[in-house]
Formats: sequence, structure tokens, C-alpha cells
Amino acid sequence: MSLLLSSALMGPETGTITVDRDEMRDWVEERGGKPALAPSTAGLAPASEESEEPETRLRIDFGRSRENLKRISWEEFFKLFEADRLAFRYDSDAENESGPVCSFVDRTEYMEWIENGGLEEDDEEEGDEEAEGVDEGER
Repeated sequence: MSLLLSSALMGPETGTITVDRDEMRDWVEERGGKPALAPSTAGLAPASEESEEPETRLRIDFGRSRENLKRISWEEFFKLFEADRLAFRYDSDAENESGPVCSFVDRTEYMEWIENGGLEEDDEEEGDEEAEGVDEGER
């Protein structure tokens, strides 16, 4: 699967979701972040049915975390990112006490959204109907 078409704007309340490595690295580095790992499985938040975030030790260290994070290379980060089938969610305009707002989400839940450029199936059908109406009106 190609990761060239790989991000989707989801709206201001949720930000952007991507699997594009350059986009992730650029966003993180522009904000002074580094790829990191939580110290152990004890650092994992328990997954709940309400949570969209999967269990992962991957973190982005902006230097303000209360966790004892271990910085890792981007190569190691992306290896784990792919193995865990993650996508990266970020909000360019938001920040909290830990730094810029970002998280990891389950890629399988968002892949269709990402591949469609952020459009839901209903949005695509409306676009198709509008295009068909234009074609019919031109005849």
C-alpha cells in the first residue's frame, strides 16, 4: 500500500490524521519534539472501549512530560509505528501542559478516511451527484 496519499483533515476539534513519515517528522521537529518510548508496559494507559488511542509505548517528547521517556531514533520509531499499525493525530493550533497536542490512533479505524482525503462516503456521494448534475446540465 502506498503511503503517499496519507493525511486527512478531520476538523478543528480533532486535528489531522496521517501516516506520512515526512509530515510527522516535520510537525514534531518544528515544535522541538523527539521520538521516544515510555519506560515499560507500566507506562501504557489501559485501553478502554471509549478510548480511540491504542496501547503503545511510542511517545513524542517535547521535554515537558512527567513520564521518564527514552528518546529513540526516527528509524526505530517508524519501525514500531508500522508494527503497531498506528496513525498519527495532531492539531497544529492546540497545546496543553505537555506541549503540542498529538496522539496515536489505530490506523485500521482511520485508513479509509485517510485514503479518501478526509471525506466520508456520504461526502463522496454528494460530490459525485453534484458532478453528475453539472454534466447533465451541460448536455
